[in-house]
Amino acid sequence: MRVNVSSINQIEQPIIKDNSKTIAQTIEES
Repeated sequence: MRVNVSSINQIEQPIIKDNSKTIAQTIEES
């Protein structure tokens, strides 16, 4: 389980960064 969690965290981290960028863009557009 620990290995799976760490692998998921590595995948989620870049996704969260992309989401924060898209959120900032939507705020700027609005």
